[in-house]
Amino acid sequence: MVGGHRHRLADCLTCADASGTERRHRAAAQRGSLPDMTHPVPKQRRDELEKAFGTMPKAALHCRDFGHSWRAFQAYRLPRRQGFEQILRCERCGTDRHSILNVFGDVISRHYRYPDGYLVDGIGRLTGHDRGMLRVASILDGPLVDGAPDSA
Repeated sequence: MVGGHRHRLADCLTCADASGTERRHRAAAQRGSLPDMTHPVPKQRRDELEKAFGTMPKAALHCRDFGHSWRAFQAYRLPRRQGFEQILRCERCGTDRHSILNVFGDVISRHYRYPDGYLVDGIGRLTGHDRGMLRVASILDGPLVDGAPDSA
C-alpha cells in the first residue's frame, strides 16, 4: 500500500527511485503482479514537502532536480597575488557560486548565494527519499507524455 492505495508504477511515479524500486516494479509488471509498497516518506513529511515544492519557482525546482547550469560570471585576482575569486551564475535559477582559488587553481573555499524562493524555510536537508519526491514534482511540473517512448 502506498499512501493508502494500491498502485502500479505507471500510476505512481513517486515510487520510481534510484534504489531499485523501478526495476522491481518492471519485473513485477512482467509477471503480472505488483508488490504492496509502503511510501518511504511519512505522511506529515510528504505534506510538508509537497507544500514546499509547490511554492518554489519552477527554475529552482528544476535546478534541485537536474543540477545547476553554471556559466562564468565574474573573476577577481585576490590582493597580494594570493589567488582568485571565481563567481559562476546558474543561467536557469540565478544562484551564484563563489569559489576562492589559490594561485594553482585549487579550491580553498566555496559558498553559494541563492535567489529568493530557492531555499524553503522549515524543511531542512532533503533525504534521498525527499529528493525522489522532488524529482516527481519536477517531472509533473514539466511536459509529461503518457506511455513509454517507442523503442527502435
